[in-house]
Amino acid sequence: LNDITERLQAEIALRESEKTLLDILESSPIGISVIHDYDFPKKRAFINQAYIDMAGLKGDQIITGGLGPEGWANSKEYYKFRDLLYQGKSPSNIEAHRFRMDGVEWWCSLSTQKVMFEGHPAHVYWNIDVTKRIEVENINRGTERMLRQVLESSPIGISVIAGRDYDQRLFINDTLLDMFKYDK
Repeated sequence: LNDITERLQAEIALRESEKTLLDILESSPIGISVIHDYDFPKKRAFINQAYIDMAGLKGDQIITGGLGPEGWANSKEYYKFRDLLYQGKSPSNIEAHRFRMDGVEWWCSLSTQKVMFEGHPAHVYWNIDVTKRIEVENINRGTERMLRQVLESSPIGISVIAGRDYDQRLFINDTLLDMFKYDK
């Protein structure tokens, strides 16, 4: 008779380790989903609550919702991302403009990594909602455009200088150029 005690102990330890990993993934504040390669892009094998909330998934959508190009604001970006996966690559920190299931737009920083999950090749996807940061950046760009318009149309000569030695001229308006008779 063969003593299979060590093998059984190893299998028990592996199951406990897998359970611990799932507990960690489930409690993560980062939106996480896992899709088996053989199911891509049809259904998720795992999804945590953070991603369910982030993507606005409900009911049957939890397994299959938003997986195709309909979940992306730009379907070309989806196909580009998908093609990277098909080429065996693991894209990282890709800013994706997405749609929640209710149609609301959102942005995420999306990364993926190849893994073995439940004994099958899969990809784990990490989604960090960056919508607020993108909104603030857009507001800042608008504010910067308005400031530039005010500076450009000012009747007062204005120059914006930077650098430790004040040697980097970032902006000069036409009024200042005219004052010193510089070419525009």
